[in-house]
Amino acid sequence: MSATSNPGELRLPVESLRLGLFVSALDRPWSETPFLFQGFRIETEQELHALRKLCRSVSIDPVHSDPAALRELAVAGDRREAAARASDQPAPRSAAPRGEPIPWLRRPPRARTAVRSRRLEIPPVEPLPERERSALVPASVALVRYRQEVPFETEIDAAGEAAALADDALKALLADMAAGGELKLVDVRATARDLAASVVRNPDALQWLVRLRDNHADVYAHGVKVAVYLLSFARHLGFAPAELVQMATIGLLLDVGKIYIEPELLARAGALTPAERSRVQEHVRLGLQALAGTGTLPATVLQAIAEHHERVDGTGYPSQLAGDAISIHGRMAAIADAFSAMTSPRPYAPTLAPFDAIRVLYAEAGRKFHAPLVEQFVQAVGIFPTGALVELSTGEVAVVVCHNRVRRLEPRVLVVTDRAKRKLEAPYELDLLTQSPASVNGKPIRIDRGLPEGAYGLDLASLYAG
Repeated sequence: MSATSNPGELRLPVESLRLGLFVSALDRPWSETPFLFQGFRIETEQELHALRKLCRSVSIDPVHSDPAALRELAVAGDRREAAARASDQPAPRSAAPRGEPIPWLRRPPRARTAVRSRRLEIPPVEPLPERERSALVPASVALVRYRQEVPFETEIDAAGEAAALADDALKALLADMAAGGELKLVDVRATARDLAASVVRNPDALQWLVRLRDNHADVYAHGVKVAVYLLSFARHLGFAPAELVQMATIGLLLDVGKIYIEPELLARAGALTPAERSRVQEHVRLGLQALAGTGTLPATVLQAIAEHHERVDGTGYPSQLAGDAISIHGRMAAIADAFSAMTSPRPYAPTLAPFDAIRVLYAEAGRKFHAPLVEQFVQAVGIFPTGALVELSTGEVAVVVCHNRVRRLEPRVLVVTDRAKRKLEAPYELDLLTQSPASVNGKPIRIDRGLPEGAYGLDLASLYAG
């Protein structure tokens, strides 16, 4: 047995596995297994059986493993220093307890210039071994392993600046398009790099921002949201940094053609006539026509924009492409675009809670959306995505702040109401993973259900006031 390339991890044969160990990597692609999340603590005999059936060896993260399981492992002779190594690792950061101020909970600074004073650094990456490539991703897409992540609190301000610059760049582009002027994409490309760098550093920070800031259905706001979801999606699949920049560009630009569509059609609450629906669908062609004229966008970006309303069963538009005729970038863009639209205010449909939007994606997987990619998208953003409003088992309402990579169903949350659903003057943080087992009547607090935006009259954008 040898250590993996990530310091602190252990490589174990599956015969040595036991309950309580945290599996961080497999000897085969995660997409070829039934496991919902890429990284989990072994909790059941069924999970043990599945690992032993599918793999020969796996990587174990001692930091997130049960200390008792590590002790058993050491006693068995599999890795006698495992417990000592785990004790040398820093403990996971706990959320700020009730009553303590939350330094990061304030309005992110708005950018005052169109140029960043500094560029975000992307943590080191390493090429993904060929044997670990997912069959979902074509060989033409470079894949890497992202090993490092900065804390949510560290990234939140930089993410806020990146989101503000993305807003400004997209607004300026749309203004040029509306005026019939020359389109200059240099600021859009620069902000795509910033968004990509922030998501590499910590995918939760930007997801938090695009969910909780003033929420509206403008083209630029939707574009930034789709870019962030696409980036989180692609990062999860291991797309290399240069590929991430392309995905961010796709998200930012996929709906810019709507600037040429009559506003009254886009704002129509009732049903559209067939002719009106066809006119709205023209936004894909019109946007491509304007963007292709710049001569500066890669073919991959233009193709994905052309395909983001195509559906795997051939019922999409504009070309009724089906199955593998749609590029992976187009299939991913379709999922991220639909999720962003469903969870944002729309004149023609109710706003869904993120949890309910994910249920819709699952229901349409295999028909409208590529089923294996839907699974990967849910793994990337979580069943309860960052920024989602949830009700806890205590009756309190909270907002998901960031995911624990150990167990995605036990995130760090910001509690914003009491049990009677009265808004708290001082929200407090709760880490559902590291809480005391005796939190409430001897039972740990859990998420009971997802809530739609605005539930119980809560205005989450007000959390930025500080």
